[in-house]
This record gives sequence, C-alpha cells and structure tokens, in this order.
Amino acid sequence: MAIRIDADGDSIQRTTNLPTITGFTIMAWVRIRAAVAGAAIFSFGDGTGSNDFYDIELGGAGNLVPVNWNGNAGSSNGTALVVDTPVHLALTCAGTGAGQLLTYQNGTLDITFDGFADVDAVHMELGDRIDGGNDSNLALSDIKIYDAVLTAAEIRNEMRTKVPRRFANLNGWYPCYAGATERLKDYSGAGNNWTANGTLGDEPLPVGVSWNGMEALVAAQAAGAAAAAASGPLVNGGLINNSLAYGHSLVNG
Repeated sequence: MAIRIDADGDSIQRTTNLPTITGFTIMAWVRIRAAVAGAAIFSFGDGTGSNDFYDIELGGAGNLVPVNWNGNAGSSNGTALVVDTPVHLALTCAGTGAGQLLTYQNGTLDITFDGFADVDAVHMELGDRIDGGNDSNLALSDIKIYDAVLTAAEIRNEMRTKVPRRFANLNGWYPCYAGATERLKDYSGAGNNWTANGTLGDEPLPVGVSWNGMEALVAAQAAGAAAAAASGPLVNGGLINNSLAYGHSLVNG
C-alpha cells in the first residue's frame, strides 16, 4: 500500500530524532498522480517559515522535472518523471560542500548539487515543503530514512525490498500499511512515527517490490528439491541442508 497525498495541507512530518543534516538518506517509492507546479516530495531542514532546507520538488506549471533545492543557494534540475509511473527516489547529503547533495532515480544518480551550511535538522516533511504552499498530488510507499549516506549500490538494494537490507543507522522504516495509524508507523523499532497533516488516504502502489529478497532463493531451492526428489531422497546437498545453510526455512522465507 501507499500513502495518498492529494489535497491542500496534506503531508506527513517529523520533528524529533531526526538524522544529522550532514549525513542522511531519505528514500521512497513515489507515484506522481498529477503535475502540480512546485509540488514537494521530500523536504528536510529548518522549521516552518525558513528557506534553509533541502528538498526534491517538481518544477513550474505542468513540469515533471524534479528539482533539488538547497536553501538560499538555489536549485538544480534532474530527469523528468512520468505521471502515474512509480519511481524510486532517494535524497542523500554528505556535508555542506560542493557535490554533497545527491538525488537518485531508480538507484541511478540523477542530480548532483551542493550542500548548504545554513541548513539545520529541525523538520522533515514529505508531500509538502517545510515553508508550506508546495502541495502535492502523489502516493508514497516503502519509506526508509538513514542516519548515514547510502551508496548507489545500497540504494538499489533497498529499492528492491520492503524490509531493509541495511539495518545499521536505520532511523525509520515505513511499509505504509493501510489505516490511519499503520500508514504512519515506524517499523524500525525506534518509534519515529510520522505525524499526519490534512486528510490522508491509502491506495495500492503497483510496484514489484520483494518483501525481503529471499523469494527467489526459496523458489530456486524448491525447484532444486523437485529435481532431487525425482532421483533420490532430499539428503546432503538437497533441500534440507541448503535451507539450514542459508539460515532460514521455506515456511517463512
């Protein structure tokens, strides 16, 4: 499922236990439902009323080009998105210098921009900009936040599974299950739940994301077991030993 954000004032936000502003990763599957000028997707930085924040937002009227904003220092454009086509977006920042603010589309680097010394970790908001007035019409799912800068390879790993592949420095994990409480719940164990603004909804997000990446292995083991069963018992080198070797069972993946 995904969180549906589609009206003035709709968004999700956090203001406590935020990652450091000079070493974070925000990622999610996103489906743009309509091209809204300046629609904010991710926003992180100073509190309401300040221009000192980082974000990914859409360009001008009818423009589906994502833009990195880094406070008063300006913005940089990326590759256009497509309405109703799910895309995995990730925003990372490694510091305040040149080339430290990166945006990824589907695990591929799309925008390289600069960090900004005046941005502080005070407020994180998805679906609107921190300073308000940049409402969106989109759906968000499988949100993960890290208190670390993930590499492109790590981002590609995370975009393929709902369960985090990397648990080190995990600041928040949001599968976005349906329901007023579940869609905001942090499943990382840290208790960093979102706060809802406006009236949110739920909708399916048609993305082929694995639960934990083990399904292919289980299928391969099952296929191997079937082949082995045709020629002899499932003993050494068969299903039982392989299952134990990989440290999981075929029942729960």
